Amino acid sequence: MPEIDGIRIFSGETCEFLYRVPGSSEKVFRPGSTSPAAILYDAADQFDKRSPKADESIRSIKPDLASAVDVCVEAAGQEWEPTWQRKLLNVSQSPGTLN
Repeated sequence: MPEIDGIRIFSGETCEFLYRVPGSSEKVFRPGSTSPAAILYDAADQFDKRSPKADESIRSIKPDLASAVDVCVEAAGQEWEPTWQRKLLNVSQSPGTLN
């Protein structure tokens, strides 16, 4: 069943909604992405593991850090799952503590 922003797929047991991944989420989560937002997300993960790689990653995107934070906040607004929303919002708070 077509919708304005996607397609609804019905089966005997489930109803799924298929839609295009928003650009901000794609920048963060696309496998192999080298966007500043993806690097920021990875740096926050490394920071949680107490890895020195976190500092190196933040330094590599320092000129683009503000836009990376904006993309992560935008991606959080596009997410449906509260768990992923929290992760993305935590990432956007981390840069001040990482550098």
